[in-house]
Amino acid sequence: MKLSITTLGLMATATMWVSLPGIAAAQEPDGAALYDSNCKMCHGAEGVPPPAMAKAMKVPTFADPAVLDGVSEDSALSVIEKGFGPMKGFKGKLTRNEEVALVQYIRTFAKKESK
Repeated sequence: MKLSITTLGLMATATMWVSLPGIAAAQEPDGAALYDSNCKMCHGAEGVPPPAMAKAMKVPTFADPAVLDGVSEDSALSVIEKGFGPMKGFKGKLTRNEEVALVQYIRTFAKKESK
């Protein structure tokens, strides 16, 4: 099989582009990192807010399976985008993929608690 120089150049460029670190389109958002930078200060490191914060601002405990039980992904995404109570929304600050990764990560807290 004979390959032209143009074909080889395109193949090399495509391979290099896909393998470059830091290309956002090729990487899934890190839900844990997003949580740490946007949510942890109020909701706590493991989804359990500090008691005073929970009481004063009615911050939910994500580690309690009942908190998110029956909450659809669309509803959870809506809360992230629009906010709820004292929480401001993140619409325009996070991409849809980042919001989905965040919801998936938040749901892991209840799974850890139920084990």
